[in-house]
Formats: sequence, C-alpha cells, structure tokens
Amino acid sequence: MTQSHSDPFTRASMLPPQAPPRRDSGLLRWLRLNLFSGPLNTLLSVAGLVIVLALASQALPWWLHSVWNANSLGECREIIAAMGGESGACWAMIKARWHQYMFGFYPQAHYWRPVLTGGLLLAALAPVLFNHDGKARWLLGLTLIFTLAALYAVGSPGIVLLATLAIFALLLLAASLRPGLLWITTGLFPFISIWLIWGGSFWQPVTQLLAVLLGYGLAGLYYRNQAKALNEVFALIIALATAWLAAGIISYSDSISGDFFARMNTGSLWPGFLAGSGLIGQLIGWILSALLWLALILIWALLGLMHVISAVLNFSLASLFTMAGATPFAYADRLSLGAIAIFALVYIAARNRSAVIGLIGGLIGGGFCLLYLAPKLVPLLAAALPLAIPAVASDQIGGFLLAIIIGVTAIASSLPLGIMLALGRRSDMFLMRILSVGFIEFIRGVPLITLLFTASLLLQYFLPPQTSFDLILRVIILASLFAAAYLAEVIRGGLAALPRGQFEAGDSLGLTYWQAQRLIVMPQALKISIPGIVSTFIGLFKDTTLVSFVGLLDPLRGVTTSVRADINWKGIYWEPYIFVGAIFFVICFGMSRYSIWLERRLKTDHR
Repeated sequence: MTQSHSDPFTRASMLPPQAPPRRDSGLLRWLRLNLFSGPLNTLLSVAGLVIVLALASQALPWWLHSVWNANSLGECREIIAAMGGESGACWAMIKARWHQYMFGFYPQAHYWRPVLTGGLLLAALAPVLFNHDGKARWLLGLTLIFTLAALYAVGSPGIVLLATLAIFALLLLAASLRPGLLWITTGLFPFISIWLIWGGSFWQPVTQLLAVLLGYGLAGLYYRNQAKALNEVFALIIALATAWLAAGIISYSDSISGDFFARMNTGSLWPGFLAGSGLIGQLIGWILSALLWLALILIWALLGLMHVISAVLNFSLASLFTMAGATPFAYADRLSLGAIAIFALVYIAARNRSAVIGLIGGLIGGGFCLLYLAPKLVPLLAAALPLAIPAVASDQIGGFLLAIIIGVTAIASSLPLGIMLALGRRSDMFLMRILSVGFIEFIRGVPLITLLFTASLLLQYFLPPQTSFDLILRVIILASLFAAAYLAEVIRGGLAALPRGQFEAGDSLGLTYWQAQRLIVMPQALKISIPGIVSTFIGLFKDTTLVSFVGLLDPLRGVTTSVRADINWKGIYWEPYIFVGAIFFVICFGMSRYSIWLERRLKTDHR
C-alpha cells in the first residue's frame, strides 16, 4: 500500500503589514488608554469634562466681551453693555498701567535702564544655564532681539540701542570663538546691574569690583604661597585684622545686650491675657499668659547669659586703666580678652594653612577696600572723569522689577549658603553642627512674613547708631537666609542619598575634605537634589509678593492697590490678578522646564 505525501508549503515573500484596528491606534487608542480605561476612570473623565464645560460656559462670555481701549472702568462697562454683554474683562486698565506693573514708580525717562539690565541678566545666565553648550549662542541671539525690541518700545535713546547692539555683538563673538569669556559677563553683572538700577557715579561699581578683586587676589596669594616667612606675615596680618573686628563686635554686643537686659524687668513680663473675662476665659488667659511668660523668661535668661559672656570677653586694657584711675591710651579698648582669644585662634589656624583663613583674608582685604578706600577714591575719580547717571531711590522701584531683583539675588546667594549649612549640619565638629542645626530649625519654624517684619522694623535696632540700611537690601538678606535654610535640608537629603563608598573614594584618592566635596560628593548630591532645589527657587520667587506688607511695591498687592486708588479704575478686581498671575506662571514654568531639561542632560545612569 502506497502513501502519498504533499510537498511542504514555503512562502517566498513576506505579507505586507496591515494597519492596526481603529480602536488600537490614533486618537481612539489614546482616549481608551488615558480617559476610558475602566468604569472608574470613565466616570472621573466624564465628571471632569462636565466641570470644565460648566466653568467655561461661565467664564467664556467674560473673556469674549473684553475691552482694550477705554479711559476708566465706567467706560469699559458702557462698551460691554453696548456689545450686549452683562460682564466682561476690562484689559484697558492693564494697557494704561502696564508700566507700573513692570517698573513701579521708576522714572519713565529711564525705563531703558531696567530693560537693559534684564537683557544683561539673561546674557550673564547664558554660561551658567548652558555651560559648554551651543544653546548659549541661541539664548544670546534671542535676548538681543527681545532687548532691542523692548528698548525701542519704551522710547530709549539711540545711543542706548547702539551700545546694546555693540555689547551683544561682542558677546556673540565671544560665544562663538571663546565661550569661556562669557563668564566675565557673569562676574561683572552684579556691579553693572546695581549701577544701572540705582544710578549714581560710574566709579562706585568700579571701586566695588576692585575691592572684590583685591580680596580674591589675597585669598589666591595665600593658597599659592609656599614661602614660610610670607605665610607667617599673612597669618599675623589676618589675625590682627580679625581680632580688631572681633573687638568692635564684642563691644557692640556687650552694649546692646546690657541695654536690653536692663530694660527687661521680670516683674513686668506677665501679660495677663483675658483678666477681666469669665472663669473659663481667665483660665484660658492664664494658660496663654504662662506660656508667653515662660518664653519671655527664656529670652531674658539668654540675654543675661549673653551679657555676662560679652562683658567678660569685653574686659580690656582700657578697663584696667579705668579701675586704676588712669586715662587709657587710644584704642586700648580693642585689647580685650575676646580679641586676644580670636587673635590666637586665627593665627594658629592661619599658620596651619586652614582653607577658611584664606577666605577670611580675602573678605577682610576686600571689605577694607570697600569700606575705607572706595569712599575716598570715588570723589577723586568722579572729579577727574565725571561719569554718572541720575540716582533712583529704592521707594521708586516696584512691580516685577522689584520681584526680579529680590528673587534673582536671593536665589543666587541662598544656594551657596544652603550648601554650607548642609555640610555644617553633617559636620563632625560639635559647635559647627549645633549652630547649623539651630539656624535651620529656627528659620524653618518662623514664617517668612515675620522675618520680613524683622527686616523692616527690628533689624535697625540691632545696628550701630546712624547706620543707614536700605530696606530692599534688608529684605534680600532675610529672604536669602530663609531660602538657605530650606535648601540646606534639600541638599542634605541629596548627601544622604549617596552611598558611603563615594565619600570613601575621596579618602582613598588622598583628597582633602574640600577637594572630595568639590570633585566627587557635591556634584552627585546636587544632581539628585535638582527637583527640590528648583521647587525652593520657585517658592522663593513667588514669596516676593509678601514684601508689600513691609511697604515695598510688589506687583500683586502693592501696584494693584495703587491702581485702585485712581478713581478711574476703582472697583476693578480680576484683571490685575490674572495679568500678574500669568507673568508669574510664565517665569516659574520656565524654571520648571529648565530643571527637567537639566535632569535629563545630567542623567548618567542606565535605569
């Protein structure tokens, strides 16, 4: 019996690909996966859509009946009524008062100064945001276009437009040939911006720059010096200068602590809340009074301890002369116990080439030039070559100009402070760790508005008599300290996330503590902490609106209150908040997107 077998089938060509079913491609697939993947998701999607449509049906007529050309709110309402609408947006107020929201009461003839400063700010940020990246040239090109357009819009003089074009042409040339030269713009920007915003003699920022260069040069000389004799001289000079400053600080601390300690009488500390109320009210008042009394007693005890310590440290050679009935010689009060102790500690540390001593030396050298030499050099240079622009008072600065000044300065200064506080909190040195923890916990436990009131009202009481301290500068200092405390905890979290082997790697390579932190530990910790750092920056920038409570003209409350004081715009409500909120959103959203881009760029793992 014979069995037949058919030949096996072998396909000679592949079948052409077929399109997927409709429900598995395109918009339908996206809707099914994201909005209607299950009963609960479908219910939530439908409910959300109903809410959005309900809100849009209420808000859309208000947006459609917008008025851009009017001289008052009443005229806006008349135009809206003529269009057949019951309500509408009166954007004419923004069109009429936009300059106040941008610059506050800054002189209109000098709007070119903050506009040019904004352009230079972006140019200074180019090498910071896009280091070793071709995007820096694109940022400079776009900044040039927008800066020239803004300068033309505010009616800037032709010489300013030509100077701006020349400056950015040089920056673009440097970015193409030697991108490292852009860091010079970053270093010069703080001095140029202060002069452009506040005005005055051109030689003021020049002398300030010379002071910083002198301090940097002294610190660099200390690090690079190998001669033992020069190191001894440097240590002696730094120790004497530090002891001189410490003697003045101790003397002033002794005077203010003694004054506060004398004024605070423990018998008058009981507040006596709700003394005239009922039994329950008296009981509640007694509990509140007891808590406050304990806090005041603690403050009184701390002031007393501070007074005792400062009195001991302030015991000087002048005190011995006075006790002996003799007249002390000049500067005998500087030879105090505290000054001698500081001199000994700094001298020993400087001889051992401590890293901190070089910084102290640079600060003292720069500070001496800034405080003593600069005020004498500026009049001489101004008389020889008078270059100046009209001065602008701080109370004329407001709007988004004020918010950007406070926000950018506080952000730039709070990051290094936060890094130092994070390292101090993890330090093995007991005193450094206790001071860092105490500062961080105190700042985090106090609302920012309290610190702003302190900067506005109380800080002046702790300064020497006849000391003039600009309110904007005081707010910047307190805002920087506030943000630094939060950044310290964010960065500490990044440090804690690193494996111990990274710290041991620096030790195995023979690196010093600061070298290991700079080359191994801190780059990884900062990369991990980018989301938290940027979130703190965004929160700090939005918190600049709180400065209105201390008399500064912020864009949200200060300028809006000023606009509503005009009878023509009295009663306007939503438009200012929407306008200011939109600008804040654009700036904060840009910071958020940049942080996402930076995270992707620095991502080196393979997860």
